[in-house]
Amino acid sequence: MSTPTVPPASADAFSLLSLYHTPALALETFTTKLQNKPLALHPTLPATDARSQRRDLRATKKASRTNRKPAPLTAKEKRQTKAHDLPKKLSYKTFLPLHELWKTYAMNLQGGMASWAAMDLHGALVEVVRSRAVDRVGLKGIVVKETRAVLVLVTEKGEGKTVPKEFTVFGVTIPGKQQGEEKRLELLGNQMMFRAAERAGRKFKAKAMLDL
Repeated sequence: MSTPTVPPASADAFSLLSLYHTPALALETFTTKLQNKPLALHPTLPATDARSQRRDLRATKKASRTNRKPAPLTAKEKRQTKAHDLPKKLSYKTFLPLHELWKTYAMNLQGGMASWAAMDLHGALVEVVRSRAVDRVGLKGIVVKETRAVLVLVTEKGEGKTVPKEFTVFGVTIPGKQQGEEKRLELLGNQMMFRAAERAGRKFKAKAMLDL
């Protein structure tokens, strides 16, 4: 049997077939399966998939460059991390700048008594005027935290005092734009049993606290 004519480009493939098969089987395999057929070295992707891959890659790179804001903490996470807890050691001088900011805020309030009764007390210098608990009367300090039921004050001695709003009257001095125009207010704690943000939109009426 004469040696078949094999193109030079396919000589190596035919030689490998001849090593493991008879000449007739090697020739048949070469003719039916290899000759004049493309040999794919690696699978190719359709053009649409390649475009989508490039688009996804660009989107991923863009997202990695973008500075995303972290999600706000949930109420449970705030409790777990103790985000609202105050340190045990407090300095009165540390909160004096906050008090100065509050005086500017209170001085610029418009609307008279109604606005002052609903004002934010963070930074205010508050004094307990009357209370069912006699030992709290005369307590004075800067408000550093307000919840629905209590005010947390820092005294000049650096002590943190938690004062319940219920059955308590608080005295606050509102500075005037000119010297001698200060106003002394008495805030009824029973009417302030709201969070600071909720209290801002409420209207308060003068009402005596007969239970004191």
